[in-house]
Amino acid sequence: MNIIIRLVSFALLLTVFLLFLLVGLSLTIIKSIIIIEVSAVNSVDPVSNAVTKLQFGVWGVSTIIALVVAVITAVLSTVVFAVDVALVVAVKNNIHSLFSGGDFVVSFGNGAWMSLVAMILTWLLVIMLSAQRYYFCGVRRPKPESNTSEEDSIEKVTI
Repeated sequence: MNIIIRLVSFALLLTVFLLFLLVGLSLTIIKSIIIIEVSAVNSVDPVSNAVTKLQFGVWGVSTIIALVVAVITAVLSTVVFAVDVALVVAVKNNIHSLFSGGDFVVSFGNGAWMSLVAMILTWLLVIMLSAQRYYFCGVRRPKPESNTSEEDSIEKVTI
């Protein structure tokens, strides 16, 4: 019975992962998966006739949420690394007063270095997500799609 529960749990988690992945990629890659569709019906205003249908995926919202979570994670990882450093420095400064007869060497363990790398990578993630969201560091706005192809545009210019 345990193995059946494990297999069903794995299948459910895999399915949930795939569904969330498809929804997360909506609008930017898989254009047929949308969250909201707004269509103009019987519009007489020339301005609103320009756009007859808007489709919204979740990419923009998930980018913002990912950025907020990344900033929180970066701040917390910085605090964790600062606590690691403070702990090592405190032990290094007080080891001789705690154990007066001994000769000890205090150094950073691999956990502190792993925290440092995780903190640096998280801040790089914050920069990358910010660049994607706010278009800086060489990230450009996507070009709007047009109904005419590049060849049609060239033919219209040359004719």
